[in-house]
Amino acid sequence: AKVPRYERRYAAWLHRPPVHRRGTDPASVYAGPYAVHELLAIAQRDFDASHANRTLVLGGVDAPLSAAFGPTPAERALLVARLKKYFSRIYFTAKDEDLDGVDTAAMGLDDRHFTRPGVAEAALAAISRARADVASKPGGVLVAFRDSMWHCDLHAAAREEWRRSCKAAAASRASALAWSQTPEAKEAGVVTRTELDSLPQEEFWGRVSGFRFLISPWGIGLQSPKTIEALLVLTIPIVQRAPAFEDLKRQGFPLAIVDNR
Repeated sequence: AKVPRYERRYAAWLHRPPVHRRGTDPASVYAGPYAVHELLAIAQRDFDASHANRTLVLGGVDAPLSAAFGPTPAERALLVARLKKYFSRIYFTAKDEDLDGVDTAAMGLDDRHFTRPGVAEAALAAISRARADVASKPGGVLVAFRDSMWHCDLHAAAREEWRRSCKAAAASRASALAWSQTPEAKEAGVVTRTELDSLPQEEFWGRVSGFRFLISPWGIGLQSPKTIEALLVLTIPIVQRAPAFEDLKRQGFPLAIVDNR
């Protein structure tokens, strides 16, 4: 297996074979959430302990922070304290609870969404043409996700915490779909994915860019590629409240955060 190109931007990459490192004391590390203890062993052996001017990003899988960092708040806080000896900046993608010393890393695009010929080119064209003025966005709110989550079967077979994450994501999607069918949603001009299913996939990016808002419910790891896809065409994602999204909004991401009532 090869290390993905974007992950080679990090000085070290510790997720699954192969392990990619430039030097013994990297300034930035990308690692899987369950690799933190292995990472600490490497840091204790190789890193210069006189400073902590390094960045750690934990992601790549949907493991929630509340599971990957230990079963109790005390254990999670202790692990952060150990990591802080080597990393002054710690980011976690699936941040499902507040934890001092850990910020959220934004989820990027999913390359599986671009396997069909022409989709990547259509996405680039839609991004380059995107405008935020009202005339360029005649649509109101788009509900562009499916209620089925086939890949949850794979996650559920692996770990208990992923079963919980799948259940929470399914509930978030069900709530969004239920609201999209209400009279209030129809009055607001909400358009559902089923109304657009006849569109070829390569035309979908351009369609999304014509809406002002896109409802992006929780994924298995809270964040979903739909959020960044929307932002790339200047469409504001509507997301359900979670620590990860609170962090991203504080960082400057233009998100509309709602509570699930």
